[in-house]
Amino acid sequence: MSKMGWLSAVSCAAMVAMSASAWAATNRPGTLTGAQAGRSVAPEKVFVRKPFTADMVVTSARQNGQTLHGRMYAGNQAMRMDLEMEPGMDTSTIVRFDKKVVWMLMPGEQRYMEMPITPRAGMMATLHNSGVKYELRDLGAVKVGSYSCEKYRVHWTDQGQNGSGFVWVASTGTVKGFIVRAEDEKTGATNEYHNIQPGEPSASLFDLPAGYEKMDLPAPHR
Repeated sequence: MSKMGWLSAVSCAAMVAMSASAWAATNRPGTLTGAQAGRSVAPEKVFVRKPFTADMVVTSARQNGQTLHGRMYAGNQAMRMDLEMEPGMDTSTIVRFDKKVVWMLMPGEQRYMEMPITPRAGMMATLHNSGVKYELRDLGAVKVGSYSCEKYRVHWTDQGQNGSGFVWVASTGTVKGFIVRAEDEKTGATNEYHNIQPGEPSASLFDLPAGYEKMDLPAPHR
């Protein structure tokens, strides 16, 4: 793969891995005003931190609205996102909460890069981290695809960092409590999930494949 191809893949994979829903982490608390305020709700009454597998569509405002399709696997101690960045260039991003590390795999090259999990790990990652604090405001019922949902504005705090955005949480059926859609309040970037299947994915999905070569992260562009 060319250097530009690697940089493009790293940029997109980093966007997905370290900001899985492209949620911007900031150093200022979120504000709740007017119609956005809604009714305060306890997070434990809304979010379901249970394993699942789903089809995933990621739209990144940071990448000129590029839409990526893939598969999400969420376990008790790990997450994996398989995406097609461009034709012929697939990537897999594994977030290991137990090891506090993120692996970005390039299957076509049988190589990978490694970085630590930080407070900017994004909403879909932080939702699986019990140490994160949330404030939720209920904005009412809405339909997302085939799912009946409740929309919430969420503000989270993790190790002194803050982020805010919107989530649509399934309100009925076997997927009740699962996030169906997430949106960055600042950029408008989204993650949306379809064909949600509750249940723990195979543990082997969260392991580094045998024979992969570790690569250094590209130096920052100056």
